[in-house]
Amino acid sequence: MAKINFGGVVENVITREEFPLDKAKEVLKDETLVVIGYGVQGPGQALNLKDNGFNVIVGQRKNSTTWEKAVADGWQEGIGLFEIAEACEKGTIIMNLLSDAGQISVWPIMKAHLTAGKCLYFSHGFGITFHDQTGIIPPKDIDVILAAPKGSGTSLRRMFLAGKGLNSSYAVFQDATGKAKERAIALGIGIGSGYLFETTFKKEVYSDLTGERGVLMGAIAGVFEAQYNVLRKHGHTPSEAFNETVEELTQSLMPLVAENGMDWMYANCSSTAQRGALDWRHKFREATKPVFEELYQNCYRPYLEVLRDFPRLKTSVHFTGPLLEWIKNNHSDLLKQIKDMVAEGRLEIISGGFYEPLLSFIPEEDALGQIRMMNDFIRAEFDFSPRGLWLAERVWNPDLPRIISAAGLEYTILDDTHFYYAGLEEKQISGYFITEKLGSPLNVFPISKTLRYSVPFDLPEKTLAHLRRYKDELGFDGVTYADDGEKFGGWPETYKWVYEENYLRRFFASLQDNEDWIETLTFGEYLDRSGPTSRIYLPMASYDEMMEWS
Repeated sequence: MAKINFGGVVENVITREEFPLDKAKEVLKDETLVVIGYGVQGPGQALNLKDNGFNVIVGQRKNSTTWEKAVADGWQEGIGLFEIAEACEKGTIIMNLLSDAGQISVWPIMKAHLTAGKCLYFSHGFGITFHDQTGIIPPKDIDVILAAPKGSGTSLRRMFLAGKGLNSSYAVFQDATGKAKERAIALGIGIGSGYLFETTFKKEVYSDLTGERGVLMGAIAGVFEAQYNVLRKHGHTPSEAFNETVEELTQSLMPLVAENGMDWMYANCSSTAQRGALDWRHKFREATKPVFEELYQNCYRPYLEVLRDFPRLKTSVHFTGPLLEWIKNNHSDLLKQIKDMVAEGRLEIISGGFYEPLLSFIPEEDALGQIRMMNDFIRAEFDFSPRGLWLAERVWNPDLPRIISAAGLEYTILDDTHFYYAGLEEKQISGYFITEKLGSPLNVFPISKTLRYSVPFDLPEKTLAHLRRYKDELGFDGVTYADDGEKFGGWPETYKWVYEENYLRRFFASLQDNEDWIETLTFGEYLDRSGPTSRIYLPMASYDEMMEWS
């Protein structure tokens, strides 16, 4: 086993020199490899295995676009391409390369064919790590392994065709046959890996999720957009802005970094580029502080100052834990203002995961710990016991009532999208509903998408017309509006509209002027005053736009 020094830490790695392709083929000579899923990773891994001389077939839903894609890639029906159940029956190593959601839906079919001695393979540890939510619990008499290329299936295939290998991690979750590790390494070599680094299913998931939200997608997309826009603002042509922002990084610098490392890159770039790294990295590292400050000045403070001038209006608010800590450390006067409004009964603080995680995707003990951490902070700083939870990105899992209830909370807020998925019509989605998991109840308020699109973008009169329709035409007793606070000054151009042009004052005034038929309440007050509309069981979902993006 080779050793590589990573920043002073010596790690064991598997290379193609010590575990050559011939050895991998010998390990898997009696195996039938079944690739289930032909979307992102499936094509690259299946074609590389086929070209490397392994016995591999593909399982896919017939008459789907991915079935047609497999046919176009040369897989013949009845020879190398089968329906999922038939393919799983034929295979000894079932390579589960479906999307996370696809793995959940196909699991009952796949599990039925996982007989003793077979092997279940993944390229992402999500389904196994979060088995409480996915239901993917493999039989004890099979091997469960992972080989995860550090890139897309397209990159894996392109590098294979160029005679190169993409680094991958490998892991063993369950070794029933005594051959699990050897199988994992052989498959890693077979799919076209360069170096193979040992990991665990759980570590692979957390590192992957962090990377996709950070450097790999979130950060790089934001930095690209920011630099491009600044160059265009100052008169540079689109081509020049693009070349300096995207082209030079992706086509020149990053391939050199991938080939030689960052130290080499520093040593072999211009002196101005070196100064750029030395002089500017600290500024980028500290960039989050002005972002918080801008949001504070343009959004959080002015919103509460306007609300304070309308003493008969009541609302519920949620802040992330890091934002509350930042406000406490940098603007303690605002924290006191919030506490005073809570004491007056005008403001209700909504809890949540302290660091705003997607609760459905982290272990239950971590989810409970995050909620309790936020509950404790709210009690300590505002002398208030929260009753509700704001669910990050409104990502719902049917098991959440048990977790949220165990944290001592009574309600959460979801989009009406979730209720449409449960089969309801608009006229039925009013007030709040009650759901449960294993006897643990939770009240759920449905957010009106109509209001979410109207406030704060329409004139107040138009929003009132929507409210009038809910009351008079649909007979609603209560309707929920809830959305990101950043829309009130944080989104582009909204500060001018909301505050400089006095939208928010006009909107609050219109609510207060129509108190003969409109009453604003906190969620807690509505719970105490009204019973649930009905019982409901909601499917796994998020808000409408997120479902489309994902």
